Amino acid sequence: MPLTRIDKIITEVNIIQKKGGGMEVLNEQDLDWLTKAENRLARMRKREAFHIQGFSLVSEDLTGTILKIHSIRQWLQSRFELPVDKDINEYGP
Repeated sequence: MPLTRIDKIITEVNIIQKKGGGMEVLNEQDLDWLTKAENRLARMRKREAFHIQGFSLVSEDLTGTILKIHSIRQWLQSRFELPVDKDINEYGP
């Protein structure tokens, strides 16, 4: 999974949030892709918990990325006037 695509989308969202407008850069396909990326990273985090002693370091990196993706997905959902996902903290670790 190319993290560069995540970084590109995050950068675009940051620009849009600061300047306003500009939604034509992102579309619902980006939202779908972010959903898949978030789910894949969450599964990866669970697998790492079973295989790595130093899980807390790996987990912090993955958790930070997952939280960032989730908040951007929620923001995009509201911009596209779609139902917004629950807060990720309701799902637990």
